[in-house]
Order: sequence, then structure tokens, then C-alpha cells
Amino acid sequence: MTFDARLKAALSAIHPTPTADEARAIIDVARLAAAADKRSDVGETSLLIGLTQLLCEMSGTAMPDFTAKVDASRLMSIGDALEPMGARELAFACAYLVVIQDLTLTDEEKQLIEALPAALVIDPERARQLGGDMETLIRAAKTA
Repeated sequence: MTFDARLKAALSAIHPTPTADEARAIIDVARLAAAADKRSDVGETSLLIGLTQLLCEMSGTAMPDFTAKVDASRLMSIGDALEPMGARELAFACAYLVVIQDLTLTDEEKQLIEALPAALVIDPERARQLGGDMETLIRAAKTA
């Protein structure tokens, strides 16, 4: 099974059919995660684009406009679009996937990942489980 197929299966298991608003909010959380350490990385950018395409496919929406700025203050307003638990968990999983794609976490990425469960109202144990699942997915892709 390809990485893309495993990724789709893993994310669909969390929340199979996000709404258009949920998908946009989840993409914004992933974009915030990508910007956490204020560094651009080809692998991170590539994964973010792939996640965006997958989330758009899952929600039946078109690719969003990436010209709009996303900053930390946006995180507080995202909660309104992520009402069901599955959508919040999917947002966390996508953010974790983006920061762990290189199998290292910078201090800024760690801070974001530690703050996200509270911001998204996710049980810390569930967040650890989701993070572990995403890291396992990345590790499997790196060894394949």
C-alpha cells in the first residue's frame, strides 16, 4: 500500500467526511503547524500540499487560496468550524503529521503540539495516541 493510500485510510478513520468549512479550518491548522518554526522545508511543504488535496477530496471542495495569511490568532477562531470531535482530532493529526514529517520537532513545533490539544479541546491522552499514529505512519514511509 502506498503512503498516500495509508494516509487516506488513517485520516478517514478519524473523520471520513469533513465539511467544506471543517476542511478549510483543518488546512489552516496544518498551515499554522508548518509555519510554527518559521522555516520553509520542501518535505513539509510537499506534505502540506498533499494533505490539502486529500482534505479537499474528502470534503468534495476545491483547493483553497493560500494567499490568505494564517497566524496564531486564527487558531482561536478555528474552533467554531471544528464542532464535532472527529474534525478537531483530524486537525490535530494533520498538524502533527506536518511537524513530524522530518522525524524531529523544533522547540517551536513542540510548543504548538503541546498547546493544540487544549485549543482544540482534545483529551491529552487521545492527542498522544493520534500523534503516535501519525509518527508511525511517517516512520513506515521513511523505511519503505
